[in-house]
Amino acid sequence: MVIKRSNMPRIKLLGRSTDNGYEFYPIDGTMHSSGVSRHQSFSTDDESEFDGSQDEDGNEEYDTQVQHVEGVLIVRVDESLYFANAGQLHARLNRLELYGDMRVHPSEDPRMKPTRAVVFDLIGMPDIDGSALEILLNIVREYSRRQVRVAFVRVCASVRSRFEMSGMARAGGEYDFNDINTALAHLERELTISVTPTS
Repeated sequence: MVIKRSNMPRIKLLGRSTDNGYEFYPIDGTMHSSGVSRHQSFSTDDESEFDGSQDEDGNEEYDTQVQHVEGVLIVRVDESLYFANAGQLHARLNRLELYGDMRVHPSEDPRMKPTRAVVFDLIGMPDIDGSALEILLNIVREYSRRQVRVAFVRVCASVRSRFEMSGMARAGGEYDFNDINTALAHLERELTISVTPTS
């Protein structure tokens, strides 16, 4: 189990809160009896105050409905990427793109609409090594060949430096965004998709 988990990058698919269109939460599929999804808190504001509850393990939780942003895959990376865990990144992204949930069996029909853009939130990724960076560059190049736009948000200084040296922008990855909403607004201007929160 240790080897298996170390080979799987910790990534989460995020969706927009229907209560507040400027906040995003992991889409994990767990449901309350009230029919409202329960998710770990995530806001575009790092200093936002926690006003939810905690589960028995002490994890922060909120009661809110979360929906996919149509045409956009929003993925949060929750750890450093390195040679051992980055190998599975491509396959996991493909699965999220098709099904929107890692637990769906690959034999099922795709559930998601075609992806027009991918937003990587790197708030939880403090570092990336050379092997993982090459894998990520190849992923971005493949998206570019498919005319899928790629944006990185909340990139730390060390990762930004590696992106600059490796030519991430030339590969098709934009990384000058401070939060998800800014990236989505940029994508909305560049693409014929509507990612604006609905009231």
